[in-house]
Amino acid sequence: MVRKSSILLACLLAIFTSCCNSLPLSVHKRWIIDDATGKRVKLHCAHWVAHATPMLAEGLDKSPMNDIAANIAKAGFNCVRLSYATYMFTRYANNTVRDIFHTHDIPGIVSAIEKYNPRVLNMTHLQAYEAVVDALGDHGVMVLIDNHVSLAKWCCANDDQNGFFGDRHFNTSEWLQGLAFIAHHFKGKPNVSNREIFKTLEDGN
Repeated sequence: MVRKSSILLACLLAIFTSCCNSLPLSVHKRWIIDDATGKRVKLHCAHWVAHATPMLAEGLDKSPMNDIAANIAKAGFNCVRLSYATYMFTRYANNTVRDIFHTHDIPGIVSAIEKYNPRVLNMTHLQAYEAVVDALGDHGVMVLIDNHVSLAKWCCANDDQNGFFGDRHFNTSEWLQGLAFIAHHFKGKPNVSNREIFKTLEDGN
């Protein structure tokens, strides 16, 4: 079941996402437009899950991060919907990836990450997430930063209380705190440009 929060935020961020090879993007009627050329831009997006319980982009125990990003670009995708959970950045931003995996007692996964992406284990969740954004940017891939859930876990069900207004795991103030944190931190990333969102936050509106 597609959650209302995912639909709303994906639509908002899709409008404001711009590419490192084509800055900035805007909208004209129902089209996304390259401001520099006036030409229509078509988004061909993949979804890279990073909102689940380990709070780390999936697949880093299977292949080097750069290889995954390169393969996404080679497959013809020009953008990635990179999901995150609000609590990753409002409660656990400074926890290391190794620490979180240690609490889940899954040494096999830790060993696999150590093999393919050893530097990730000692990164904080924020640093690891940013490393994925940068790896995609290095291959000319736009990033749609998607606030998927609040509590980091697989979703979605109508009764998981982890979606939107009124749910047990959704606090409006913390949600806004998470959005502001992401917007300010990733402002200036060439493959992640949400100009109107940044301006609104800076103006205090």
